[in-house]
Amino acid sequence: MAFDPETLREIAEQYDRECRRLAASLSGSFMSDTKWRKLFRACCQNRHLIELCHLKELGASQATESLPRFPPVERFDEVFWKTGMDEVVWPCGFVIYRHIEWIRFPHSWTTPRGGAGVPPKVNHQDVDRIGAAILTGGQYQTTLDDDGLTVFGYA
Repeated sequence: MAFDPETLREIAEQYDRECRRLAASLSGSFMSDTKWRKLFRACCQNRHLIELCHLKELGASQATESLPRFPPVERFDEVFWKTGMDEVVWPCGFVIYRHIEWIRFPHSWTTPRGGAGVPPKVNHQDVDRIGAAILTGGQYQTTLDDDGLTVFGYA
């Protein structure tokens, strides 16, 4: 189904209004567009450490799991704009920074393999090392728990 540009603009504006309403209902915002860009620049600089992350947008019923494609830092400005990031990074689509409720780097996750009866593969990433690498140069609202390292955009 194709939409004309005017319909797409109206859908985007309606979604943005809903996200602003949801953000206003929360107790506080921790992240500006500038802070998200700083965090994502650090992710690009340390992309070799990050295998999987979950991103929860305001109003979404659940987080989106993705194998992010952080580009080399030299290409940062091509895909991380002032207000959002290109779908090149986040395969699920364009993301506006102020719509991010949180991003999580899980300790572990499973992926299916083989045929019937073959147990899933358990994957791991070092979230302590990820946190030490990407949380420098700024104050972020985070938790480190059994789920992994979570960076919050809103309280």
